[in-house]
Amino acid sequence: MTKSVWDIRKHAAGKALLLMVVLLLVMCGCTLPIAIRTITITANGTSYITTNKTLSDHGLSYILDSDCSMLRVMSEKPICKEQKDLTN
Repeated sequence: MTKSVWDIRKHAAGKALLLMVVLLLVMCGCTLPIAIRTITITANGTSYITTNKTLSDHGLSYILDSDCSMLRVMSEKPICKEQKDLTN
C-alpha cells in the first residue's frame, strides 16, 4: 500500500506541530517540577514587590547597564532608560 503525497504532508505537519508544542512547553517552563516553578514565582513576586522589577528585569538591567523594566511596554515607554548615577 502506497501513501499519497497528501498523507505524507499531513504526517510531516503533525510532527512539526508536535515539535513546536514541546518546544513551547519547555521554553515557558511548564515542564519544570512544581517546586521549581513555585520558587521562581515566589522570587519574582518578592523582587517585584520590593523593587518594582522582576528577576528578568534585573538581569537585563545588569547586562545593558541600564534601568530596564518589561512592564514599561504596556505604557508605551522604552523598556530601558539610562541609570541615574547614585554616587553624585
